[in-house]
Amino acid sequence: MDRTLPLLLSIALLFSCPTITADRTLAAEGDYVALSKLNKPLAHWKLWHLRTGDYEVVEALAGPSRNIVQVFHFDAQFLPSGFSLTIDTRHPLATSERQKLPFEVYPTIISCRYIVEDLSCETESNGKKSAISISAKLPYVFVPGEFHALDQTWLATGIVRLTEQSHSEDNAVNVYTMLDNKLRVGQAIQLTYAGKRTANVMGNPNR
Repeated sequence: MDRTLPLLLSIALLFSCPTITADRTLAAEGDYVALSKLNKPLAHWKLWHLRTGDYEVVEALAGPSRNIVQVFHFDAQFLPSGFSLTIDTRHPLATSERQKLPFEVYPTIISCRYIVEDLSCETESNGKKSAISISAKLPYVFVPGEFHALDQTWLATGIVRLTEQSHSEDNAVNVYTMLDNKLRVGQAIQLTYAGKRTANVMGNPNR
């Protein structure tokens, strides 16, 4: 997540006494905390282990942005398999205040699934729903356009896992984004691990 303040990632591991619901187990949870704001939490996340073997991370922002919820989906190998974003603009308004508005207030929802060679997304905005898809080249992830509060930590977790599993020479992870309700190809992300050979100098590998 793009932060303007230093962050402290406070993690509470719950493996010893997991919380179990009908179809998922709470594996871990934690807060993003701004140190310069008296350790005030900026967001809270929970890592769930689903009965299917998959995982999902649910993050809710704190403060005025508490109406924003992001969900990062991972498969059983903890490779990214989807992303969803819900911005419920109705949340900060009391029912009596909403009734005074001259228009209906709707949430904005983006929900995407990573299929083998197809990125499929469903959107809802201003009360209208639509479905779009694009041919996608593996490995890839989705980011919701210019959304400034995107959680970079869990996005990066997925990219690192894809890079570890990638057999391509450049370890590039393709990025797809949504602009004007259309899926587009973004700039790929490439990670270089320490110790990777980058050049040959006088016949010797330079790392």
